[in-house]
Amino acid sequence: MIEWISAQSSFLQFLTSLLTLAVWVFYAQLLLGGYLRQRRPKVVLNQVMELSTKGRFLISNMSAEGIHIESL
Repeated sequence: MIEWISAQSSFLQFLTSLLTLAVWVFYAQLLLGGYLRQRRPKVVLNQVMELSTKGRFLISNMSAEGIHIESL
């Protein structure tokens, strides 16, 4: 077994490096997805009173950055 490992050491090293790269790419995708999800602007609109013309809207900014409302 030891002889086989020493004979195939270059291939095993390449395979290990390839698997390590795959793990790093996977973790980078997770970090990037979390960062983009955190930076995405989110606005929540709720109608507070009944469904009528006198109803009011509650506008909540759920993002880290400020928002400017142009029209409703």
